[in-house]
Amino acid sequence: MSKKEKDKKLSAKKNAKAQERKKLKVKLKKTKLKTDYKRVERTAMADLGAPSGFFALPMTQALMAYSQSIIDFDESGEVEDMNEAFQFTSLIWNYCIFMELGDVDEKITKKILAAIQLFCQVEQNEAQKLLDKYIIIKREKFPPDFQIQGSPMMYMRKEISHLIAPFNYNQLQLSDEVFPPGEKDKKLIVNLNKMDKHIYGGKDYSNWEDEYFSMEKAFKESFSDWLSKKGVPGKNIRNFPFLAEIFLNFVYRYMHDDIVVLKSVKAIYFEEFLFDHVLRKVMMEPHEHVDWPPMLKLLYIFLYEKEYLDDPDSFIEAINSVEPRFIEALRDRFS
Repeated sequence: MSKKEKDKKLSAKKNAKAQERKKLKVKLKKTKLKTDYKRVERTAMADLGAPSGFFALPMTQALMAYSQSIIDFDESGEVEDMNEAFQFTSLIWNYCIFMELGDVDEKITKKILAAIQLFCQVEQNEAQKLLDKYIIIKREKFPPDFQIQGSPMMYMRKEISHLIAPFNYNQLQLSDEVFPPGEKDKKLIVNLNKMDKHIYGGKDYSNWEDEYFSMEKAFKESFSDWLSKKGVPGKNIRNFPFLAEIFLNFVYRYMHDDIVVLKSVKAIYFEEFLFDHVLRKVMMEPHEHVDWPPMLKLLYIFLYEKEYLDDPDSFIEAINSVEPRFIEALRDRFS
């Protein structure tokens, strides 16, 4: 099958799947001027079709996946070292792209080899071996024949079939005790309501950005403390506040079709968050994505007990309705 025929078949598959779920709109970060943004129709991340044995991911995540395949990132290392490593792998990535386009010469290759020698602390002959290895990894993970020219997405080969099991709710033996707001919680809710007023009043985000980040930090601390009191396992106590931060960012720092605050999130926005925002922007191990729905449900129970909400049931029902389809989307993507 020719490249053109592959592209045509792939495009038809994507269009068919996209009809199953309403196309979602890009939510750009709020800009200094209210009118300084555009809404662009695009297919949700979970609806992007991919050739058999591949899955779609944004260019940034593709580059990160490639980086991790050629560099042993030490999580305990300095941020500056990791940034330097990422810059190095970006340089190799670009060289591979130019090679695929037939647009490299001896001068460029010498510069790349010099960069490898410097970064990897090897001699020139060893640098050439490493470059050859990096090129093969790029070709195997992201075969040029399967990519669509000009697309912001990449198709990455599935090297491992991940078992996506639903979240084990039996591990969440929550305390029935209600933990009403303490002084810190009350201050948090006051500040959270201030964020809501800014949203409803159309106040420019640049004027309350600092307030938001202060509120976000306090939110994570209160949520973590509440999870601990509720008896949530330690692993989830460490993970859920981080996930909650991403959801807060989605609600308060991105444009939506409606006015959206935590107490007004509709089912369609939970769907957009899970099926598009999470898969497009958050890098996690595939099986860890099942933590999103339980975190969201606990988040709304937390907001109820801290007296931000009158009733969390409608939000929990909306999340429950989305969760099984989200698990299926994960299986389709990673299995």
